[in-house]
Amino acid sequence: MFALDALTVRTERRGEPLEVCSAVMMVATQDDPNNMRLAARVSDLYDALKPEQTLPLYDVNTGEKIGLLVCYGQTQIMPVVRTGGKKRLQGVQFTAGVSLVDDLVIS
Repeated sequence: MFALDALTVRTERRGEPLEVCSAVMMVATQDDPNNMRLAARVSDLYDALKPEQTLPLYDVNTGEKIGLLVCYGQTQIMPVVRTGGKKRLQGVQFTAGVSLVDDLVIS
């Protein structure tokens, strides 16, 4: 399971369409005694959120591509958190610029 946590968005420069997004993407596994599946999923997520990686943004209602997240700065893997049950959680913290479709050509 993947979940977005601690999302903040701010305008970098007044009047400009570029926004900055900082967030922690959480990964959870269950019945994973050695955390091997958790480690694999977190590694994949970390690779996807490294600086200079891009992720498409979609409109929640229409599914239309509306822009890109462009990762930059430092990407960090957070410590494993144990819940009350058998679940383990681990997050990847990242920062990305948000460019809307009006600002660039998306292929």
